Amino acid sequence: MRTRDIVTIAVLVIGSFAFVAWQNLQSHQAAAEAQAKNPKAIEAGFSDHKEMEKAAAEGITNGADWNAKLTKDHLAAVAAETARYEATRNPATKMSVENMTWSIGGFGSVGVVTLAINNSNDFPIKNVGIECQFSGKSGTRLSTVTHTIFDSLKGRSKRTFKGVNVGFINSRSARAGCSVETARYPPDLQPARPLPAPLEVGLKA
Repeated sequence: MRTRDIVTIAVLVIGSFAFVAWQNLQSHQAAAEAQAKNPKAIEAGFSDHKEMEKAAAEGITNGADWNAKLTKDHLAAVAAETARYEATRNPATKMSVENMTWSIGGFGSVGVVTLAINNSNDFPIKNVGIECQFSGKSGTRLSTVTHTIFDSLKGRSKRTFKGVNVGFINSRSARAGCSVETARYPPDLQPARPLPAPLEVGLKA
């Protein structure tokens, strides 16, 4: 190996060691500076100097004021998310069927239900869409029908709808369960959360 090559390699090795040493020195200096800043930050009510610097960028120099701002921002974010959800959800997610009875009419082929619908929304709704599932004594599902009750409910109220004809069903039906699937509060909205399980009852005597 030529002398020039050896010198070149030596310079590279020494340079690498020097660079690593410089990086370590910088790191130690930064840590020392941070350690020196922390007591001042803690005294001002911050968790560390980084939080204090972030607050300073917002024009805040007191830890209590910074924590108050963080809390306010969090509550505002929660409120915004709640408003977004309320603006996009199906009102039926806060509605349920209670005290349901049913019978078979129309020469043994039509389902007739009487059901109390609870509206837990803060606003009135109309055009309540229900789905009713009819099954045999063994539990086998025989019919699934949907029906829209073209009426209204006030906000946070319960109303009973009697003798609702939901359409043709299997004449061997012995049990039924209905649930609220849709409701209108213009504009029509799509479901955003799972709907309550249907209330299932036996055939009305």
